[in-house]
Amino acid sequence: MGNYASHMESNHKFLAKQISLCKKRQKYLKKALKRRPDLADGQLKFNSCHQEVAEAIKVFIEKQNPSPSETPQDTGELVEEDEDEIMENADEGGLITRRQGNNDVPERRDVSQFLKALEGVEKQFRNSYESGKDVSKKLETDSIGIKAASSQPLKLVRSLSRSSSRVSCLTFYDSEIMGKTLGELRLWEEKLYHELKKTKKAEPKRQKPEDSSSENHPNSETEMKIKSNVKCKVAKRAADNHSEEIIRLRKECLLPKLGEQLDGLAGNWKAMSEFQESQKKIMSQVRESPNHPLLCEDLHQQATEKLKAQLCNWLDCFKSYVSLQKKYVESLCWWLFNNDKPIIPGDNDGDWLVNLKNLESDTKEVTTEMKRFQKDVAALLGQQGKEHDQKKKVKRLENRLEIKKQMITPVNEKQTLEEIEELKERIERTKETHQSKMQETQQMVNQFQTGFSNVFEKLADFSRKANEIYTELIKHLPKTPLDTQT
Repeated sequence: MGNYASHMESNHKFLAKQISLCKKRQKYLKKALKRRPDLADGQLKFNSCHQEVAEAIKVFIEKQNPSPSETPQDTGELVEEDEDEIMENADEGGLITRRQGNNDVPERRDVSQFLKALEGVEKQFRNSYESGKDVSKKLETDSIGIKAASSQPLKLVRSLSRSSSRVSCLTFYDSEIMGKTLGELRLWEEKLYHELKKTKKAEPKRQKPEDSSSENHPNSETEMKIKSNVKCKVAKRAADNHSEEIIRLRKECLLPKLGEQLDGLAGNWKAMSEFQESQKKIMSQVRESPNHPLLCEDLHQQATEKLKAQLCNWLDCFKSYVSLQKKYVESLCWWLFNNDKPIIPGDNDGDWLVNLKNLESDTKEVTTEMKRFQKDVAALLGQQGKEHDQKKKVKRLENRLEIKKQMITPVNEKQTLEEIEELKERIERTKETHQSKMQETQQMVNQFQTGFSNVFEKLADFSRKANEIYTELIKHLPKTPLDTQT
């Protein structure tokens, strides 16, 4: 009798543990269902921002390349004269000083090398965008609308609840809707949870020693035991069937799709690391050359402002996408771990989660570098404004000088000539200030080049680590029937 009581107590503890585990798995599936459309939305935005940054760089380059129809006043450049009459010297700031008559005039050098480097960076951004399209297919981003995806899981569970028929896994796989698989798994987990509770409730209760009711009603006790055993067996059989269905869906539907998605993520991070390494190389090659000044008219400032805005959006999309990706993979893998027999084996089953969390520190390094670069771009934009304002001051003074020259008459000749000399001196001082502003702009350009290169370096390191983590996770996934056939 003691052994029987001990067996009942052990069985109750086992059922309680299974019920708790089943409830936990439902929680992870619910999270995965919610996070899947969020990830799809985040991936779309992150991928699109590469195209948007590329467009902003393209505009930036186009505005810095003056068309042949532009006049020297439009571009801020001086008309070239006979080389025999011009002495040319380059200072350490990268400016060209031309000797015209008795004056040293600052001039800009060709910006083609700097702009050519930016063209290479633009191309790699577009390559990243094209690479991301493949991930969109595997995450089903392009096969469902984001709003529809958000409401689909709950609709699916309700529709499946009205039917006990077994839905073919092939339907899920062909339609490429991961949410349907997760939705059905959640339904079966709920059914399993209720059947386990029924089983626990139907289990015979251990009677207390002082309870003598069974002695007075032996037949009643026997009937109750029979009914209880029947209910318990029915509930156990139903629970076993639900558990088998979960295992089938897990092996035949979820794992192939999960492996496909992880493979897509790993491949995309690998491709991006190569693009970012190329971008870093492009920008680092022009880092030490200071001779790449920018034009600072209003339209040039507008192009810089647009680039600054798209870089801010790039940072926001990057942070959001990495966070959503981690949460989605984390919830799915935790569900796989919290089965009776963990799906992902290994001596340390938590390594994958530790590695994912380690990406957070790498993410901070990237975002810190991105924010620093944003400040460099903002400083460049402000400096363009200062240089442009100083240039306009020179232009206004030169216009006043021309007017003064036309006002000379025999009556005011002496006074006007004195005013003209004062204006000339003032113009020279203003030009010196303008030259100083041009040198400061050159320094901002150097910071731009260095900052952009540093951003790509951090991004390339991050992308390599992300690729390694997802590649390693794929290796631990069990073989599916499709894998064993090949």
